[in-house]
Formats: sequence, C-alpha cells, structure tokens
Amino acid sequence: MKTTRFYTLLAFLLMAGGVTMQAQEINVTGMVSRVAAPYFEQNVCNDRFAIVSESETYYVMVDGYWPNPYLEDLVIHYDTIPVGNEIEVKGTVVEMEDGNGEIFQAIDISENLNSTYQQILGFFDNNEGAYFYHYIDLYYGFEGYHITINGELQTTPFVINGRTLEEDKRYLFEGISGEGVFELFDALPYDVEDVSISGTLTMENDLCLSPPCGETHFLSLFDGEEYHYLTQKRKLQDNYINDAVFIEGDSVMVGGFEFVHYDLFGNPFKTLEAIKMQSTMEHDVVGGMSDAPMPYINAGPPVPGLDMAFHSNGVSYYIMNPHDGDFLSGFYVVGNDTILVTWQQLTATCTPNMLIDNYLNPFYRVNIDKVDFEEHEETLQCTLVVEENPFYFGEMLAINTQENETYYLKPYIYTFTAPDHITIGDNTAYVGDSFIATGMVSNWYNNNASLEKAIDITEISNITGVIESTPTNLMVYPNPTDGIFRIEGVIADEVQVYNALGQMVKTVRGTNEVDLSGLVEGVYLVRITDAKGVSQTERITVIR
Repeated sequence: MKTTRFYTLLAFLLMAGGVTMQAQEINVTGMVSRVAAPYFEQNVCNDRFAIVSESETYYVMVDGYWPNPYLEDLVIHYDTIPVGNEIEVKGTVVEMEDGNGEIFQAIDISENLNSTYQQILGFFDNNEGAYFYHYIDLYYGFEGYHITINGELQTTPFVINGRTLEEDKRYLFEGISGEGVFELFDALPYDVEDVSISGTLTMENDLCLSPPCGETHFLSLFDGEEYHYLTQKRKLQDNYINDAVFIEGDSVMVGGFEFVHYDLFGNPFKTLEAIKMQSTMEHDVVGGMSDAPMPYINAGPPVPGLDMAFHSNGVSYYIMNPHDGDFLSGFYVVGNDTILVTWQQLTATCTPNMLIDNYLNPFYRVNIDKVDFEEHEETLQCTLVVEENPFYFGEMLAINTQENETYYLKPYIYTFTAPDHITIGDNTAYVGDSFIATGMVSNWYNNNASLEKAIDITEISNITGVIESTPTNLMVYPNPTDGIFRIEGVIADEVQVYNALGQMVKTVRGTNEVDLSGLVEGVYLVRITDAKGVSQTERITVIR
C-alpha cells in the first residue's frame, strides 16, 4: 500500500511540474539546507528544504509531498533533522521542470533516513526490556527501537533525567538513531490532557539560568499563586506575545505538560509545555484575508491544500467557523459583512487560540466577531495609466495623481487584463487621459505583503489629455503615419506610446521625433510630457 500511494502521488506531482527523466534510486550524502524554491512554488514560500551534496541540489519530498516550508528544520514523519546537519539517505530522484522551464532535481527520502540527531514521537513499552514504538501513520504501521543511554541497553524501571517513563504513554524521544537502536538524550511526555491551567500572561525576569541573572524576560502564566513559565520544544519562550495576538495581561487557558526545573542556584521553578492556549479576551488586529497553506494536524502524511487565514505582521491566523469549527475557503461572513478572500486591509476583532500541529509547531486560529473595512472617499486629479500588477501577474489599470501617487483600480472589481479605458456612467477615459476621479480608497497588500492604494472609482469628470487646464498648440503629424511622426507645439521631455490594450509599447525621452515603424497597424495613444510635467495625449494611426 505504501509503494502504491507514493508513486500515485509522485506521478501527479511530476505531471504538474514536467518530467524529463525516469525516476531512479540513488544514495545521497549532503547537508540539509534551505534554498530558493522552484518557480512554481514561489507563491507558497520563499525557499524549500533541499539536500546539497557537493555541487548538486536535491529538493526534498516525503512520500510524494513537499515538507512543510514553514518549519525551521526538516521533519520526516516525526524525525527532526536540523538545517545544517549532514544526512545520508537512499531516495527516489527525478528531474522536474518549473514554470520557467528550468530543470531541478527532487528526491523522495521517505525511507533509509540516517541523521546525527532526531526527535521521534512514539510509545514506551517495557514488555521486552526497553522498547518503544515509533508511530508513523495508520497505513504504514509501526517501527521499533531498543533504547540505550550512554551505550547501555535500558531495563525497567526506565528513568531519564530524573523522570520515570510510563508504559503506553506517548513521548517525544530525542537522541540518535541506529540499526534498531535509539541513543536517548531525553523523553518529553506528549499528552494534551495532562494539564489545563487558567491565568494571566506575563513576562517575568527572575530566573537565574545564565549570568547575568534577571535580564532575560520569559513568558509565564500566573494562576494567582505562582508562575508557570511557558515552553515550546522544551525551550523557554519569549515570543508568543510577539508572534500572535496574545498580549501581556491577557486572561488565557493553557493546556500541556508541567515540569519542575532548577536554576543555577538549585531553585525550583515550574514550566508548562504549551500544547494549546486559548484567550478569553478580544483583540483588534489589522491585517488582510487570504488563502494560506493548511497546518499539518492530520494523522497521516501532510495533505496539501489551502485554508482561509487572516494575516497580520507576518503571522497567519486560521479562521474558525463559529457554527461547526471547520476552516472555510473563499469567503467568511461576520454579521452582515462578507469578507472575500482578498488582501484588502481591514481591522478584525477576534479571540485567538494557539495550537500545536503534528510537528510540534505552533499555529494560530481565531474566531472573528466583527470587521471594519478601512476605506474612505477621495476626489483626485489624475491620469489613467497601465502599471505592473502588484497583486497578481501581468498588468493592470491604475491612476497616477498630480502628487505622483499610484492608485490601482481595485482588484476583484476591475478586470485583471488591462484594457485601454474605463467607463463610469456616461463618461469614458482612455489610457493617457487626465480627469477628476471620485471613489472609495482603501489599502491592499501586494504579493510582498506591502500596502498599496486601491480605488473603486464611482465618478469621472473633466476628461482631458492635459493635467493642467491650460490648452496647448500641440500637434502630431503626419497622422496617419507609416513610420516616423513629429511633435510640434511643445518641447517633449518624454513620449509614451500605448496600444489598444493599454500596454506601453514604446517610450523615448528628449526628442520630438518618434519612430513607430516597428509596430503593427492600428490606433495608438501617444502621451507627451514636457519638462514641467504637463502631459497631453493624442491618438495616432499607424498604416502600412
């Protein structure tokens, strides 16, 4: 079953990316790295996990899937291999073609993993001395290891770092794996039902863990009597507050595992390994809606796909449906407001939740109670232009104001393929025309998560080819032309020529003579700007 599933998935991926050779098995030794993603992956993440061996780069797949790109380290099932580690694998390699026609190599390393350090999620079982099961998934079954500490096989009672392991309880084992043997460094209990504590989030600095003492702030939960310092992957946290909508002073409920640790002077302090954290307080967060890769919370291999999320300051908050708890896709309804899956900036009032995915990485869900769209009406003196589309691919219409600001015609309202004009009511403005525009202005996030201004134009008036109302004696001739035409009546600083689709096909500076002999027959818009920045647009016909 495993082989069939893998090759079915691999065949699908290869058809999507373009295959240039038969899949083959090879042995690879190299460094686990993060490298630039193939072109068809660029909108998902900035880079991908890869094994870099000498001059060769092999992009990593696991059972036909790309590993979660948002993990800090490479995870294969529950094995964690830190970036920078040397790794030896036997895998299936294929050459693939990206969206630019560039060839890259992908390797599936579902098996034969050999790494210096791993984290393995499994169950302790002492029926055969010291033995635990490494859980893979429902289809693949189990894989067993005998446990050693300092090279010695362990027997019952099993004690690691002062803690006694319990039979049939799930742990996160940390150590080095070999042939059927796992050299154990630590074993972290992994049961979400262990502890549930309510309290107030705070940042405390009274832990003496390294000199100088008291200068490092750690996130803690105060239950009214004592502090519980929050940890993730056994590390004290100072970034939950910065990474999510939780803030100091929040009332929260935290579920996880509680341990007792000791500082440099032997003083005990409690830590809480947070598996889930739910706030009871609402927060206003500024961001935008979009699709996002779903968190890996399923039992089997990661399922690729997208969920709807609210993005703010580089963090994605997955939307919860208040009716059935499922993620939504496409749109979200809050009261009388419908939020499209867009990057329009808005303020949302939400209650946050932090959970842990299969790979022990935190992700955030939110219940959104209301939204406020940030838009207002403006009246602008502007010129209709064509700009590179910052939200999608290609070009789109925009207006350029007298202050040289660009307002893109609002996505999802105007066509993505830029025409050469807009019509509002009885009035039509062509590319290069100047006019007065009135409309609703809002901020949208572009592909780089930076804000751009967008406008939904409701009225246009005073359409002219000149930004300033003073007329000129400008003239272009000959018109029609079969090649070169001249400009009279103004000293041209810049001349821009647009085709019927609104695409700029030629631009020249510092000349009153323009050569269109390389263009096909048709009507073109010629925008002429003088040294003072005054522009006027003329239409010229090219004939052959």
